[in-house]
Amino acid sequence: MGYITESACNDKDFLGQLSFQPNTIYVFDKGYVNYKRWYEINQKEAYWVTRLNKNAKFEVVEQKNYDCVEYADGGIISDSIIELKKK
Repeated sequence: MGYITESACNDKDFLGQLSFQPNTIYVFDKGYVNYKRWYEINQKEAYWVTRLNKNAKFEVVEQKNYDCVEYADGGIISDSIIELKKK
């Protein structure tokens, strides 16, 4: 199920209304950082995807690189599963 809001709507307000469901993938904008919420999602056996800020502390757990020819056609360059570290 998707939700559409006005562009001026703050993600932080909206996220408080969600009830995280198992086996669901949540996608966040790079500007949204809330480690507590991401932990809650993990605890519900769900997943989340985001582009991390430059100063995020993490360790790569698993890395998969893709063929550069695929990327030239608009594909994925690489995919990483990471473990976030405390600041």
